[in-house]
Amino acid sequence: YDKTYILEGDSLRASIFLAAYDDTNLPEIQLASEGAKLPENATDVPESQRRNVPIGSDGRGKLRLAANSIGDKKWEGVIKFRNPTGGGTTSYPFNINYEVAKPSLVVSPVKMNVLYRGIENPVAISVPGISQDALRPTISTGQLVRQNDGTYIAKGMTGNKAIVTVTAEIDGKSKAMGSFEFRVKSVPDPVAKFAGKTSVDNAAKKEDMTAALGVIAELKDFEFDLSYPIKSFDMTVIMGGDAKTLKADNNRLTADMKSLLSQVRRNQTVIIENIKATAPDGSTRSLGSINLRVL
Repeated sequence: YDKTYILEGDSLRASIFLAAYDDTNLPEIQLASEGAKLPENATDVPESQRRNVPIGSDGRGKLRLAANSIGDKKWEGVIKFRNPTGGGTTSYPFNINYEVAKPSLVVSPVKMNVLYRGIENPVAISVPGISQDALRPTISTGQLVRQNDGTYIAKGMTGNKAIVTVTAEIDGKSKAMGSFEFRVKSVPDPVAKFAGKTSVDNAAKKEDMTAALGVIAELKDFEFDLSYPIKSFDMTVIMGGDAKTLKADNNRLTADMKSLLSQVRRNQTVIIENIKATAPDGSTRSLGSINLRVL
């Protein structure tokens, strides 16, 4: 047959024949139902399962099987011919095995070919017309780990680029399918927030500050849902020209910070600074400061 991997909606075309050909003694070719298992050394396909394959002028059976459903396909059959010296017929069993897969569309955004350090990056790898099980992808830095759904996770990358190279095992041979280059970048810094305010804000109500539990880090407009735990921050309050600074070793306001905030007055300044957060790759990120005038 012409190929062992068929796209759904296509068809398999096969020629079934004996090496020796006599145009005066054409064979009979019987095909069993899909998936039917014939007994060993079967001489006939049972009539309830039988499909006769038409014979061409060249003595070959011309078979065409529609690929209407995906999966591994197995067909068995028998070639029968009359013995030229008399004495009945001789039967030869045969089988046809192939795979039907859904058509695949590969679309890659040219300006977003980025893998991020320190996180698990999902990557879809496919080659139209080639089974996923036949693909052998590698990456120049880090690891590619195949998932149960056939996609991959790229992780552990270093440097500024990573090249994914794909080969395929086809008919027992390894063939190059091409490569794709990714940029490797660090995950961007999140935005620190206190009492619902960020570094771009310059004022907040006292009741919002005293109601706040602490400082959070929020990663906006990013493809991955990542956590940046706050590991420490300082709070400085300026009252009457004097500055008092308190330190927290996590994201929560300390009791002393809450007490100090309860004493602030209108137009005094509260500064959340030296904010440190832990990135997904374990590194520490400095998130700047938030300067707020009390309303």
